[in-house]
Amino acid sequence: MLRATLRVACILVLTLSLSIVWFVGKTWNRSPERHRVWRRRIFGAWSRKTLALIGTRITTRGAPLPGPSFLVSNHHGWHDILAFAAEVDCVFVSMGEIRSWPLIGRMARAFDTILIDRSERREIPRVNSEIAAALERGERVCFFPESRTTSGARVEHFHSALFENAALSGMPVGWATVRFRTGAKDDPPAQVVAWAARPFKQYLRGILLADRVEIEIVFGEGELRGSDRKTLALEAEQRVRTLFVPLEGSERAA
Repeated sequence: MLRATLRVACILVLTLSLSIVWFVGKTWNRSPERHRVWRRRIFGAWSRKTLALIGTRITTRGAPLPGPSFLVSNHHGWHDILAFAAEVDCVFVSMGEIRSWPLIGRMARAFDTILIDRSERREIPRVNSEIAAALERGERVCFFPESRTTSGARVEHFHSALFENAALSGMPVGWATVRFRTGAKDDPPAQVVAWAARPFKQYLRGILLADRVEIEIVFGEGELRGSDRKTLALEAEQRVRTLFVPLEGSERAA
């Protein structure tokens, strides 16, 4: 528990320190391009250092599509978001609940995260409009089409709503998956990184107590394009499945 307490304290200090740097630096980085570069530096640094503080190392295989595009992946929990933020310059589409979270909600808005209440279909037009605006700025947009965290036993169904903009604009869609290993003294990855079907406190405890987590982001080769969102979603789901490796221990967590 001492390790967990120290990690929480260090993450809070890191977050508060970089938040100050971020808001001070915004004064000199107001143009869209400078804002994007500043966001990348601060968000990337916060993600890398936070992962380091919880004993996590990242490696990558392949590369995301260049320029304005989409990046989709399956989703286990916070490690996925931090890993992509550490390695990829992108704007995330994330669950609207974090809007009210202390500090995290404000950070998400500051870093241009597009928030969506997935239980409200009326949200889709607004979200697609924000996605279109991000693409026009030259951004890469990253989202998780399973629309929830999973146990890591399998890739779940990809929902097609957020593929609407890709279908209408013709922008390319890239795909990736994230693979995990934990240390010899740790619980299996499914009990450390998968949030699904677990109380938040139990999930957070697993993150903070783990000795070592290794993440490998594997980017798929090529790109997907199409004019039908359901077809795009199905093809992206199939491509992610080809790269996916189930989390060790996920049979018990499923």
